[in-house]
Amino acid sequence: MTFEEVVVWRTDDGREVYRRVLTDRESREAMGAKRMRLVCTEAGTLFWLRRGRLSTPTVDGGTQLRQSGTYNDIAISRDGLLIAMLGSEGRIEVWDL
Repeated sequence: MTFEEVVVWRTDDGREVYRRVLTDRESREAMGAKRMRLVCTEAGTLFWLRRGRLSTPTVDGGTQLRQSGTYNDIAISRDGLLIAMLGSEGRIEVWDL
C-alpha cells in the first residue's frame, strides 16, 4: 500500500476541491504514523495534523495554525462547531470553529 497524494472532492457534485502530492517522508508517515490525521468539517474545512502540528491545507501549501506545543490527536464535533485537540502533555483543548 502506498500513499502518493491527498485528494478531496465534494460528495454532492464530485468536484475536486484540493489535491497535493505527498513528499516521500509524508507518504511513509501516512502509512500508520502517530500524530497524523486529516479531518474535514461538514462545511468543507480541512485540518491536517502532521507530526503534532495542525495546519489547514490549501492548494498553495496551507497555513500553519498558531498553537502552543504539539498534539497527538484531533477530533471535530458532529455539528462541526468545535475542534478538540489532545496535547502531547495530556492536555485537552477545545476551540470554536
